[in-house]
Amino acid sequence: MENILNLTTLDTYTLDSALANESDERKEKFIARAQSIVANYINLEQFADEEYPDDVKLATVYIVEYLYSQGGKMQAGGIVSEKIGDYSYTRQDENMTLDIPKNARLILDQYRTLSGKFNLTIGGYDRKYV
Repeated sequence: MENILNLTTLDTYTLDSALANESDERKEKFIARAQSIVANYINLEQFADEEYPDDVKLATVYIVEYLYSQGGKMQAGGIVSEKIGDYSYTRQDENMTLDIPKNARLILDQYRTLSGKFNLTIGGYDRKYV
């Protein structure tokens, strides 16, 4: 299966001029990490016989831009914490889920498929699908 992004596509789509001016080697590392994140979030096998849709490419660019803005470091699940004296507060940042920026997640959600084990109850009868 071919890559979702290549350097030319990244340079075409990105609006981040600093990212566009990075070395090709460094951009390749960000692309590889972003593609791994996308592959773990959606089933890429659904595109086995066709080119990746432009919106999947765009979502991957958003992830590359996010990784670049973070200096290549992923944040732990978008958790936001605050502590003042004995008071502490922790919540999940609504803009981040599974370390994927919200703008990318909104695009990729339409390509998610169910897989693995799940339980389904229909009409009072329990069925277990594997």
